[in-house]
Amino acid sequence: MRLYFCLCTAISLVVFPLNAGSASMTSENFQLQVDTVDVGGDLINSTNYQVSGSFGEAPGVHDSQSTSTNFIIEAGFQAAASGVVLSATLSTNSVSLSSLSTSAVNSASQTLTVTTNSPTGYAATIIEDGNLRSSSDDINDVSDGSITTGSEEYGIGTSGAAGQFNSADTAITATAKTIATTSTIAISEQTTITYKAAISGSTAAGSYSHSVTFTTTANY
Repeated sequence: MRLYFCLCTAISLVVFPLNAGSASMTSENFQLQVDTVDVGGDLINSTNYQVSGSFGEAPGVHDSQSTSTNFIIEAGFQAAASGVVLSATLSTNSVSLSSLSTSAVNSASQTLTVTTNSPTGYAATIIEDGNLRSSSDDINDVSDGSITTGSEEYGIGTSGAAGQFNSADTAITATAKTIATTSTIAISEQTTITYKAAISGSTAAGSYSHSVTFTTTANY
């Protein structure tokens, strides 16, 4: 019995910029989004960096965040020009589990890499377009936390500091499931998603596949 597996993946990002709220000043030719009253400032450059500075803002008021359950306030002139940056990439857009047999659990992986300056981190979810399938046949989702040889089961596990299923296998479902999350800024944070499948003697032969979508959102 020979079964073949093909998985196509997609990734999307959701970012809600943190915009400073203030009265903008406009004229026929210009618009000033923010202004400041201080004693100076300058644009400083080096080979790899550019820093825009201002001098004279009240210490202890503008140099720290104010937070609540639903909001973050970054006060001051420089904070008004900043915003949340979020990027997410996959190491590959498809994975293959090759030919499955009753004598082994097959696996294949891809890595999600996320960078964000959101002070409360990010969350990444996965959702499927339906079960791993071949025509009207499909492979059962794992339900006991572990994909084992000789049983018809399919699912994923994760590894990495942000991974949410590092110690147990889980099914991919039609409802978005969080697979990676952090509560602080992330710099090239990597989570490896490992797809695993096993079959039994009664699993129908065929070429099995499905598509999954990743969505990464900055936390607020």
